Amino acid sequence: MMETSERIEMLQDAQELLREARQLIKWAVRGTDFSNNAEAYAISAIDMVISNDHDWLSGNPGNIEELIESLENSEVGYEQTRID
Repeated sequence: MMETSERIEMLQDAQELLREARQLIKWAVRGTDFSNNAEAYAISAIDMVISNDHDWLSGNPGNIEELIESLENSEVGYEQTRID
C-alpha cells in the first residue's frame, strides 16, 4: 500500500513539473501575439491547479496544494489504485 508521504511526494513532484511547464509556455510565447492569450488561459489554468496562490479564482477546491493538505490531515486508510 502506498504511504501518505509517498502520495504527498508525488503531488509535490507534479507541482514542480507544472511550474516548469508554466515557465516553458511563457518563454515559448514571449514577444508573440499569443502571449496575452497564454497568460489568460493556459498559464492561469496551471496556476489554479498548482495552489491557491494566484490572482484568478479564489478558493479553487481540489488544487494540488489542497490535496496535499488533505492527505496530511487525513487519518483514513487508502486503497491501492492504479491510474493509467
